[in-house]
Amino acid sequence: MADTTSTISRSADQLWLAALDHLESCVDLAGRGDFDLLDGWMAPAGLPAMPASMAPRAAGIAARQLEVLQQMREQQVAIVSEMRTLRRPRFGTADAPSVYIDQSA
Repeated sequence: MADTTSTISRSADQLWLAALDHLESCVDLAGRGDFDLLDGWMAPAGLPAMPASMAPRAAGIAARQLEVLQQMREQQVAIVSEMRTLRRPRFGTADAPSVYIDQSA
């Protein structure tokens, strides 16, 4: 029975190691502005319970995700601010009619 338990434990470790490796690479790429891996990303399904030994790494990845999210928010605010300065001014209607002067004479 001990062999079966250790095999299951190793299997869970390997599954979680692969899942965390992939997630970490996605976060690292997103931190550099490359979001291709995030397109259509879904959380892995059917994973067993995460081994306690992987919790510190998962917490580190979660903290890095929050850092990347904060960077993205700051960039978004900067872009919105820049876009506001690029907006065309609105022109109102003229109060007085146009005046044309004949300068040909």
